[in-house]
Parts: sequence; C-alpha cells; structure tokens
Amino acid sequence: MNSNENNASRFHSIQALRAFAALYVVIYHARIPLPFFDQSVSEQWMNFQMRGFIGVDIFFVICGFVMAWV
Repeated sequence: MNSNENNASRFHSIQALRAFAALYVVIYHARIPLPFFDQSVSEQWMNFQMRGFIGVDIFFVICGFVMAWV
C-alpha cells in the first residue's frame, strides 16, 4: 500500500465524520417530534435536536483540516 492509498483511507473516515455533522444540522433544522415514544424519550430527542448548531462547528473544523492538509 503506497502513501496515497493510506491518505485516501484517512480522508474517507474524515468525510464520514463530516457527513454526520451535516446530518446533525439537518436534524436540527427539521425539528421532528417523536410522537410514538414516551415523554422522557421525546424530551431527550428534543434536547439532542436543540444542540444541532454544534454540527456546524464540527463541519467547519473538519473542512478546515482537509483544506490545510491538501
């Protein structure tokens, strides 16, 4: 395995983290309630959704790392 293949596999894992961060932002903006669960699960879900702005920070930090690496 040469170094280019090794760097490519590293970027795949970083891209996956970036995708999760972007998905977190989408969940934040959708604010989908969970009507079929009990109250405590719904409250935990809404608390998770309300912190979606953290996904933007994570997304931009990862993008900055990728741009600096290249």
